Amino acid sequence: MKVRCIRLLGSDGTPQESSKWITVGAVYVVLAIEFDRNGQWLLRLLSDNKIEVALFSIDGFEIVSHKLAPSWVVTCTTDGFFQLAPEAWIDTSFWERFYDRDPDAIQSFESEVGEITATS
Repeated sequence: MKVRCIRLLGSDGTPQESSKWITVGAVYVVLAIEFDRNGQWLLRLLSDNKIEVALFSIDGFEIVSHKLAPSWVVTCTTDGFFQLAPEAWIDTSFWERFYDRDPDAIQSFESEVGEITATS
């Protein structure tokens, strides 16, 4: 799945003039989709520097390719959290280990990003 940034929004949903993460008009490969416990649809994207990963409100994007990554699986919890993501990333500790620079999490991330990018 690919999306184009159509407007910059802060984490609270307010319009922003600029961002160090993403650029209006740029197209991004969606790494995962989440519906959080606060009722927000979020996209997990690589930032413009292709190193940092962050969640962005879907309200700032338009879909330019609807093709879903074949490695995505669905998870839904009883408290309302929904996620489409590679199975290895659904582990509740995955992102914590990733941001702590755990070698296994980094390897899993890089492998999945390569697959998602190649098939999107």
